[in-house]
Amino acid sequence: MAVGWPSMLALHGKLRVEGTAPDGDTMHFLPTTPELIHELHDTDRVKHPDDLSLRFEGIDAPETHYRPPGGHEEEAQPLANPARDHLLDAAGFVIERRDDHDSQKIVDATPDTQPAVVLSTHGDIYGRLVSYVIVDDDGDLPEDGAWTPVDEALLGRTLNAEQLRSGSAYLTLYSSCPPAQRAFLRELAASARKQRTGVWADDHTSEFVLDDEASIGPHGELILPKLFRRATEYLLSRADGETLPGWLAAHGPDPHHAAHDDKVIVRGLTVHLSTLLDQRRDVVSLAADELDLVFVDRK
Repeated sequence: MAVGWPSMLALHGKLRVEGTAPDGDTMHFLPTTPELIHELHDTDRVKHPDDLSLRFEGIDAPETHYRPPGGHEEEAQPLANPARDHLLDAAGFVIERRDDHDSQKIVDATPDTQPAVVLSTHGDIYGRLVSYVIVDDDGDLPEDGAWTPVDEALLGRTLNAEQLRSGSAYLTLYSSCPPAQRAFLRELAASARKQRTGVWADDHTSEFVLDDEASIGPHGELILPKLFRRATEYLLSRADGETLPGWLAAHGPDPHHAAHDDKVIVRGLTVHLSTLLDQRRDVVSLAADELDLVFVDRK
């Protein structure tokens, strides 16, 4: 095995979008050999091995539709649809028609499915396969069921890397992502930010107004999706005078609670997300470079 580049299991199959509502970092996948997922860690929550929901490793795209726990309305972010559309285009899909009553749901796409290879080691707490995804355009890829080192050359071919290069998604790293892969993905995001491409042309994560849902909604300020989700949950249940960092701290670090105070590794130091945030009146600031954040996986 190449030094620093751990092996991942290759799953051959087809990407599917008809009947789904994908965003810029998720998609459905029909594996050729569904039983291979039993070789992976933490896949006990996978309900349909023959129709997998993928969570793209290393990226988090603006939310097209997010319903906070206890909420009744779906919330969205700026640039969510362009992020989704860029992923669909990069995967080779042309969307012919969407549901008349739910514009997020795809009714007809060309082609119906797209051959692809998924590289993974584990699932997440929601039963999704944490994956790198490569559209099988030339056949020069690991065989189905093969464990192979996932290095820069292979990572560079993934849709994950394309979303970062184009600025269509934010870098969002978790502790389960190997350090060598984190470093490579971080470089892609840093380059896109330097060029002010995609989300980086309108990113307000370092300091943003948080007054109501509209302030971070489709016509509001764009922030890191992880922070958007926490802020949306906060707006739904905050007490009078309660700040976002205070609300997070009050909910504690319980990883089984949807609105928990995430553990974050910043340059080797593990802290809670609430300690990185400051709020004065309705202005929230983040006291860290968002590219340095590594979220600790929930179990």
